[in-house]
Amino acid sequence: MAISLGGGLKIGNGEPVDDRLLYETVDAVFLPAAQGGVSNARRYDGLQIYIKSEQRYYRFVGGIARDNFIPDPAVGSGGGGGGDDLVFEELT
Repeated sequence: MAISLGGGLKIGNGEPVDDRLLYETVDAVFLPAAQGGVSNARRYDGLQIYIKSEQRYYRFVGGIARDNFIPDPAVGSGGGGGGDDLVFEELT
C-alpha cells in the first residue's frame, strides 16, 4: 500500500514520486485542482512538468501563471537533453 504524504508525494506505488511531474496535456495542468490540475499553491517558479501528448518538458519561468509555463529549452523535445528545439541566431 502506498503512503501519501500530501502535496502530491506518493511513496511505494510504482509511479513517479511527485504526481505534479506528469500530465497528459498543458491544459490539464491548469484545470481546477479538484479536477486534477496544479493549484497555485502547488506551483512554483522552476517547477518542471512532462507533457505526455507533446513528449516534452515544460517549466514555470518567472512566475506561476499560464504565460510563465513554457517549453523547457534546456531539455528539448522528447527529454533528450537538447536537440532540434534549440535555435541559435547569429549576432550581427
